[in-house]
Parts: sequence; structure tokens; C-alpha cells
Amino acid sequence: MYNAPRFFGQNKANDNVILVYLSPSSPPPVSVPFELQEYVSKDAWASRITTITRTASGFSRPLFEKIWAAFSFLLLMIVPMAISSVLNATLRDPENLDWRFRAREISLGIFFGLMFLVTMPMVIWKAIGQRHLNRTILRWTQQDNQSQIPSGGRATWSARLPRMFSDQIVVSITVPQGAFPSLFHPDAYLPSYVRGPIDAQAAFYNPYAEKAGQGMAPMSTLGSVPLYDERSPPSYGDEKHQFVDFKRSSKDSLNSIRSSDTRVQRKNSRS
Repeated sequence: MYNAPRFFGQNKANDNVILVYLSPSSPPPVSVPFELQEYVSKDAWASRITTITRTASGFSRPLFEKIWAAFSFLLLMIVPMAISSVLNATLRDPENLDWRFRAREISLGIFFGLMFLVTMPMVIWKAIGQRHLNRTILRWTQQDNQSQIPSGGRATWSARLPRMFSDQIVVSITVPQGAFPSLFHPDAYLPSYVRGPIDAQAAFYNPYAEKAGQGMAPMSTLGSVPLYDERSPPSYGDEKHQFVDFKRSSKDSLNSIRSSDTRVQRKNSRS
């Protein structure tokens, strides 16, 4: 999986699908992912991402959805209980014991009717937004078919509205099979365990740095092989002997101090 900006991701089931995560509360990604630079221009990318975010955010109100869910829960709990007590008092018939079943059937019907009443407006609202978003993407697909040659590959767009209580918009872009770039490409995104340089001097060796210095191009370490130096450093040691740790313990240091004190005393006695 790529570790580009936090907007981008890769579908685990299909390597040729790029996922873009958008949110109305955060700015959209400006740069075009490397995998899509061959199929989408910078202007089209900025325009489409902005349009998707604006269209989908109009059908996503997390705070309103939470309030609606709380109101629906209270309505489904209180109304059937209140109606059930009224039905028990109205339909009570000591001579006919079927009145209990009729009261329960009416209460159950009212419960399902209220559930349908509180859920359908939200479902219809989301469906209208998804249909409007699909029409917009279909218009872009027709434009891409007219502007590109028939034999050339193109990216297929699709988007999903935010789910309930969420504002995350998921855009799925499918590239042609076999066109997915390799991770060994110099412009591919680095994995999460590979970090860039943290100081300004080391940034000179970073191939992704925009400016390495005034008047000089950045040095790239990708694809280069270091020169062989026949002079071995003295710290390598002898390969035929076992490695010896030169770190002295506190006991060795104490013995060394005592031996040095003894030598000083002997020297003073001789003098």
C-alpha cells in the first residue's frame, strides 16, 4: 500500500484501483497521484475533486443525522408503548380473549409503520444525492471518451456518499489493467517505514526534495552504485579471530585504578 498523502490509498482486492478519501472539513488534495498523471490532467483533477466534495457534502449532515437518529429512537420507543396502553383499555373484553392478540398486532403494525416513516426520508435523501453524483461522473466519462483515442486507456471514476454519522467521501478511480506503476519507480510513493531526511543537509541527497541548494540540482541516490574502496577501515578487525568487545566493565576500571595507584606508591617509595 502506498503512503502518499493521507487522502490516497490502494484497494487490497484490486491493485488497479486508487481510493481517494475526501472530507468537507479538510482541503482536497491538490497534487495528482502518480498513478493517474497519464490519464487525468491537473486542471481536470482539481475541478473534479472539488465538484465531488461540494456535491457530496450537500447530502451529508452528521450532526443532523445524529439528532434524527435520537429522535427516531425515542419515537419508536414511546409511541408504541403509549398506544399499547390505550388499546388495552379500549379493546378489553372479558368475554373474548382475542382482544390481547389484536392489541399486540396493532401495536406491532404501528411500530413498523413508524420505523418506515423515520428511515425512508433519510434513505431517499441519500439516494437522491448518490444519483446526482453518479450523473456528474457519467458526464465526465462521456467527456473522456470523446477526448481520448479509442485504443488509449482511460481511468474510470466512481464515488460514494458519506455514510450515516460520517463525512468521509470515497472516490474510486480504476486504471487499465497492467498500467499500475511499480514501487521501484523513482516517483512512486515511499512506504510508511521509509522516512525522508530530517535535516537540511541530508535533504540534498533526497531525490524528492524540490531544492537541494542554490544553483545546484538535487542529488539522487536511486539507481546509483557506490564506488568500491579496496582500503578496509581499521575497525573491521580480523575475520579469522573472534570479535572482542573493548568496552570495559566497572570492575576492570576499578582494577585499573588500583594498579595505577600501586605504581604511583612504588615510584614514590623509590624516590
